[in-house]
Amino acid sequence: MRALITQREAVDRYGELTDVLEARYVRWFAELGVFVQPVSNFLTQACVPPLEREADVLILTGGGELPPQFYRERRGPGDQPHRDQTEYLLIERFRAKKKPILAICRGMQYLNGLMGGKISRLDALKTPRPVRVDHPVEIGGEQWFVNQFHKDGIFTSDLASGLDILAVDRENGVVEAFTASEERILALQWHPERPFSDVRTQEKTEELIRHFLKIGA
Repeated sequence: MRALITQREAVDRYGELTDVLEARYVRWFAELGVFVQPVSNFLTQACVPPLEREADVLILTGGGELPPQFYRERRGPGDQPHRDQTEYLLIERFRAKKKPILAICRGMQYLNGLMGGKISRLDALKTPRPVRVDHPVEIGGEQWFVNQFHKDGIFTSDLASGLDILAVDRENGVVEAFTASEERILALQWHPERPFSDVRTQEKTEELIRHFLKIGA
């Protein structure tokens, strides 16, 4: 299986714009049988359709803030404008062709924003969720312990129309994963490619993604 995978937009030591992709993504998906092709944030619009035609799935990665219009709180300008535009074009192409989209962390939030939902800071939760500390979520009547590498999130009341909650932090009313009944979308707030304290959840997450992508174990 061939996937297009998005990257962070950054600035190198010389002040030049650059793309950044964590090696964990490449290695984790390779073990799953998915060959990932990184997409530069600085392609022209004309480059997107040929790339999409050659790929089976789009993977939206994490890292960084979103455009300010997607947040409940007042925020400054987004820090990755070229990435925002590139991901927008890719999302539109894959949705139009009904091809699968797997969204991770920031990617999940961006999809929700583009589809009419909102994002919020998670600074004042009833039950705090510290970064790098796994926490429980409810999914399919089970409890999983997922990793935590984000400070923004989606409250259940802010999930876009047409999206269905798959996993939820019930104590705080925060969406941890969603699907779309009319589209091939799987979005996770946690990172499948990063470590988990709970091996069972790590295995269950891999099973979930394999099922979505229709990849055998």
